[in-house]
Amino acid sequence: MNHEILGFTILFIGSIMSGVFALPMKFQRKWAWEKSWFVYSFWSTIFFPVVLTLFVNRNIFSILAEIPLKDILVVALFGFIWGIGSVLFGLGLKKLGLSIGYAIMMGLINAFGTLIPIAINQPDTFKTISGLFVIIGLLVIIVGIIFLSRVHAHTKAKQENIQISKRNFISGLIICIITGIIGPFINFAFVFGSALKSAALAHETLPFFSANIIWFVALITGFIPNAAYCLYLMKKNKTYKESNNFVLKNHIFGFLSGLFWFASVWLYGVGVDLLGTLGVTIGWAFFQSFAIIAGNFAGGITGDWKNLTKRGYFYNFLGIAILILGVFVLMLPNIK
Repeated sequence: MNHEILGFTILFIGSIMSGVFALPMKFQRKWAWEKSWFVYSFWSTIFFPVVLTLFVNRNIFSILAEIPLKDILVVALFGFIWGIGSVLFGLGLKKLGLSIGYAIMMGLINAFGTLIPIAINQPDTFKTISGLFVIIGLLVIIVGIIFLSRVHAHTKAKQENIQISKRNFISGLIICIITGIIGPFINFAFVFGSALKSAALAHETLPFFSANIIWFVALITGFIPNAAYCLYLMKKNKTYKESNNFVLKNHIFGFLSGLFWFASVWLYGVGVDLLGTLGVTIGWAFFQSFAIIAGNFAGGITGDWKNLTKRGYFYNFLGIAILILGVFVLMLPNIK
């Protein structure tokens, strides 16, 4: 199996994990959102990245000491901004559900995560045919998002409930759009974290684990806004004292969500490395597109579609199809 096939295979597995990471949290009972998200954030951005990095690089702090401070701060800043997006991502899922909210946010994250690295590193690309495909692909993705934004208006719910949910939907849509813009900062941390990765490789870190040092820095700083907002809500709503018969199961589900998400990030780093120069363009688009599909169907089979009318189903699947078409257009110039 050549590197590209292996890379795409790993990215596919990672994308499925990314798409279903929030699924275990749907089975938590009698927990406020802030408590669920805090537990998930701890496992995904603190426990797993720290444990894996220390296991692979026990001299991690010596390695970091050799890297210019500005390179570390860039990755840390991107991680912090992504952390804000992560909080909004959780709120977007709460407002619009796993099926619709995930698709809208991931569609935008997909587009901007592909577009911005090109704009910064290769701005002349926009003067070429490849650049034209990028712009067209982004516009196609926006069209897909418009169709998905219409799904919620076509449910079998009673009219009075629809009016209430419409207000929630507008605020949820705004949250999802903001998330889509700042969500790709986790990819920017990877793209602009090459100095950290090179330092790890210089200390004989296995290539499959060389990106761990980037996740170590970016995810720890990303935990800060997640923890701060959740702790604020727990204090405000007095939900930190919640105790019920589901506590153990809830923690297990939070653990599983954190495991799925961090595994997806780690596999993304491995897959992108195997793709070489294709990684941050085709790799990102490929990863996110299959994550969208997985998230949409994971939400659908657990109840997000149950109140949709026939037109709602039509808009949902048409929106997803258009999103994937847009991703394919983004990928076209790089397909050999």
